[in-house]
Amino acid sequence: MASWLAELQGLFAQTFGLDVEAYTSLTTIEEEDCFVTKDGGLMSLMQLRGHLRVVGVEELDRLTGALEALLGTIVGGGPAHILDVAFTSDPAATPAEIRRLLKRSGDTARRQGLDLRDVLAERERHLPTYTCAETVYLTLWTTPAGLPPATRRRAQSEQRQEAERFPALGLTRDQQNPFARNRYLVDAHRSVVKTLINDLAHLGFELAVLPVTTACRAIRAEVDPEWTPAEWTPVLPGAPWPAPRERPEGILDAAGCWFPAFGAQLIPRGMEILDDRTVRVGDRLYQPFYVDLPQLTEVQRFERQLQRVRA
Repeated sequence: MASWLAELQGLFAQTFGLDVEAYTSLTTIEEEDCFVTKDGGLMSLMQLRGHLRVVGVEELDRLTGALEALLGTIVGGGPAHILDVAFTSDPAATPAEIRRLLKRSGDTARRQGLDLRDVLAERERHLPTYTCAETVYLTLWTTPAGLPPATRRRAQSEQRQEAERFPALGLTRDQQNPFARNRYLVDAHRSVVKTLINDLAHLGFELAVLPVTTACRAIRAEVDPEWTPAEWTPVLPGAPWPAPRERPEGILDAAGCWFPAFGAQLIPRGMEILDDRTVRVGDRLYQPFYVDLPQLTEVQRFERQLQRVRA
């Protein structure tokens, strides 16, 4: 009964956006580099750090064809896998990013007895005019929809049995669900992640799977950077946590058994929907915009679109 009421509450909260937990699909982790979603699926966050070679027109055409073939084999075979691409360009974060990148050069110069403070300070002043802090993430989702119906039912039955064997009070929406993992998806998900990394590395891309702690910090920094200090770490399974207290009836106290849900951790100041196009997160306003691709006769760089948006 409690589980049914929790699901009903979650449905209303997700439908009407009543709390931050309605805006995240994550519920726990699978080892150190993979998340588990509320429907039992898996998610891995990969950071695309750039390309290791200079790309000309012919090279761009070759890379485009290779990427189309690679992604077609992953997401073109049905609902088993979903690939999201998140691209951020943040001029406000550019000065801090330049200082971070130049800090290593300054430290090396000081160790060698060189005073390059004026040179580095000049770069800090002028580089923001020509560069911008950018990040690119690939998010791979593996969903239970790709499994046969009989396998999905068997996985759900195993999850219920595992939860019933644990001597603790029931979960709520404010807690992570350690029983949501679907073991029948693990091998397929890790195989696709490995294929992505190896094939993109062969094409010259530098791509790496982020550990769950780093991934949580990256997600929170994208949502609310002002409230994401560098030393912040999420509360996840495996982190230090007080031992649960046992009640007189032999049941473990829920407060010590379950870790806090992802919603409040990744969206610390909550979200406010201002209208049908605007969401406020902390001090920032977010609005979508749509890009209609014209019938171009030649490939153009994406930053031209960003320049038009900023103009």
